[in-house]
Amino acid sequence: MKRMALLTIGATYSGKSSFARTLEQQLAQVIVLDQDFQAEFLNAHYEKLVPQTGPNTLKFKVSEVLLDYAIEKTPYHLVLCNSNIHLAPRQQLLDRFFPSEQFVRVFVYFDVTQATLRARIEQTSRDTKLFRDPNFTYEELLQSQLPQIDPPSSYEADYLWTVNEATNVLQLIEEINEIIQKECSL
Repeated sequence: MKRMALLTIGATYSGKSSFARTLEQQLAQVIVLDQDFQAEFLNAHYEKLVPQTGPNTLKFKVSEVLLDYAIEKTPYHLVLCNSNIHLAPRQQLLDRFFPSEQFVRVFVYFDVTQATLRARIEQTSRDTKLFRDPNFTYEELLQSQLPQIDPPSSYEADYLWTVNEATNVLQLIEEINEIIQKECSL
């Protein structure tokens, strides 16, 4: 039987992390790998090693090691809680780590209005420790992400759900659990 690989897709403050944490709490056989945690850890403990400009290659390497370990050494279904907003890297991620013979590939796309995203950012007390530049803001991140989002298509994954402000997250988690029960085992 297969394991599940679930990728969250969406802009900052669209609800990806909250969804992933709730999914992990509701389904014991699921583990979340969240790149924000790796970024915060590296910025707090290895600031001198973190590239100051360009892609954060160190964060990506740490994330890759954690993913390799989770795939090879654990029986868990995996949730990659990243923005995953670009089509080509999503496909490369699936091809490299999650072959369809071994994984049921699930996408959850967070299609939340810009007004909601901005309201959430304005109300947040979340620290910016995950950013390399302490002066960088979530609003700036959102502005950089919005024009770049490649919405997922049903051909990319075995299952695709779209989440918006009206989505019942607990019902969605139950539907994901049904897929796990039907197509996967631990």
